[in-house]
Amino acid sequence: MGTVSNFRYSFGLFVVLYFTACTPTTVEGFHREGEAAAKALTEEMRKIQSCDDLRVAIPKLRKGYVRLARLTIAVSELKESGVVPLMPSQANDELFAEISRLYELPGGKEQLIAAQRDALKLFNM
Repeated sequence: MGTVSNFRYSFGLFVVLYFTACTPTTVEGFHREGEAAAKALTEEMRKIQSCDDLRVAIPKLRKGYVRLARLTIAVSELKESGVVPLMPSQANDELFAEISRLYELPGGKEQLIAAQRDALKLFNM
C-alpha cells in the first residue's frame, strides 16, 4: 500500500512541476507575472479608441487573454498543493475598467468575446 501512495505522490508532484515549469513557482512570482500580464493587456486596450482600432487589436488582445488564462490555471494547480498565491488588485481593477469601456463601443462586446474564446477553451480542456 505504501508503494502505491508514494507513486501517487510522485506522479502528482511530477504533474505540478511539469505544468508549472515555464511559469513562476512562488507566490511573489505569480503576483509579478499576473500584474505584468494585466498591465500589458490594459495598455493594449488603452490604445483602442474606435471599433476599427479594436478589430485591429484583437490578435494582441487574444494573446493577452491566453496569457492570463494560463497563469490562472497554473495558480489553481499551485493552490491545490496548499499554496495560496496573492492576486493582483490595482492592475485587475484597471483592466476591468478598460474592458467596460470597450464594451460600450458599438460592436465592442462581441469583438471582446471573440478575443476571449481561445482563453476560455483552455479552461474547458
